[in-house]
Parts: sequence; C-alpha cells; structure tokens
Amino acid sequence: MHIAAVPGNGGSPARWELLPDPLAAGTTLHAITLPGFDGTPLPSATPTLDVFVDAMIAAVEALPRPRVVFGTGIGGSIALQAAQRPGWADGFILHAPVGPSLDTRLLPKLMRPNLVRSFAKAAISSPVGRALGRRRYADVPADTIDRVLGDYARCDAFGPMWDILNADWWNALEPLTDPAIVLWGAGDGVLDAGHAEEFRRVVPDAEIRTEQDWAHYPMLEQPEHFAATIDRIARELVG
Repeated sequence: MHIAAVPGNGGSPARWELLPDPLAAGTTLHAITLPGFDGTPLPSATPTLDVFVDAMIAAVEALPRPRVVFGTGIGGSIALQAAQRPGWADGFILHAPVGPSLDTRLLPKLMRPNLVRSFAKAAISSPVGRALGRRRYADVPADTIDRVLGDYARCDAFGPMWDILNADWWNALEPLTDPAIVLWGAGDGVLDAGHAEEFRRVVPDAEIRTEQDWAHYPMLEQPEHFAATIDRIARELVG
C-alpha cells in the first residue's frame, strides 16, 4: 500500500517527519511536494490550478498500486480537483479540505490583499511565530515546529492559493466517482468541522468521519494514532 501525502498551504515534508516509517506493516507514506512548496519554484507568478493538479497526478502515478492520496487542507482541495479526472488513484482521504463558504468565511476575506498574505506568511515563519508555535504545541518536538512553521517562508504558492481556490472553483466541481473519505478533527480551530457536511455535493458516496481527539495538526500532536487511522482508512478504500 502506498499513500501519497500532500500538505496544506505553506506545508512541506516536515509535517510527516514524526510519523513511523513505514506508516504500518506494508504501508509506505510518500511526501508529495507540489510546485511552489518547500522551496521549489512556481512556473509563473500567477499559476493555474492545473499546474498543481498535473504535478500531483504525475507524482502519484509514479507509485505502484494500490495507491491512495491523502490531502490535508488545500492539499485535499487540490486532490478534489485532480479527482475530476478519475482512475489514476485507488482512493482519496480528504482531511479538512478547503472548499465550502470561501466567499463568506472571514479568513479568506482577510487574506484577499497581497500585503496581508505577505505579512501572514512572514509572521508565521518568523522567530516570534515559531516561538509561539513551540508554546502552543508544547508536546511536539521544538525542532519539528521550527521546521513546519519556518517552511512557510519557502512556500511561493502560499499567496496564489488564496486566489486559485475560490467560490467559483468550488461551485464548478463535479461529484467524485473514485472512492473517498472526508476526515475532520472535532477540535480543528482553523477549518471548522461544521464544514464537513457541505462536501456531500462533491463527494456524495463518501463517508464523512470526525476524529474527536484531533485538532488541526494531528500528524504532529498524535503521530502514532494519526498513522494508524490513515493506514486503516486507506485499506478500507482499496478493499
């Protein structure tokens, strides 16, 4: 079993470094780095969503089958778009994906000006931002938090993503036909679990599950439980 893991906005492979390797017996997790993430260049200042979709599909198709895509945050949103071309993956685990209410939620509204995006990116990755992150996630190794938050500074896709993933994109999505699970943490304070049911339109056949003990970064806060959960769900998806 091969799981292709795609992080959220500003993310890098550092988000997976606390997970056991292999994820479980017979299951390998592969960190997928899309253009503009983890220091890789963007092809242009205004990339289209297809740039990220094409890169995702190419990376996943290089893996043996069975292969499941795990996308968190915007990683799940890009996977939603990529799944509009069915058949290249054996299943999708969509963890707190961005999508519903993009025209009404407060955070997307606040992030519309480029100046705000630049400030947010710099603040998260700054020494102060990392220090606050170490305090907030006191049970996570400090060097891991430093890498996870510091990598925002190396994510050129951070700003453009706020334009690419918008209400028009969400409204144009067709229902998925490949096997999928929508997964949410009940304690997620960034992407509220209340959005989960709004995915019924685009994943009508998917089960929507809520992990009661998960917050926004379960792969950091509960790596062993996270790994076991993702492995179990991936095996369910491929039968």
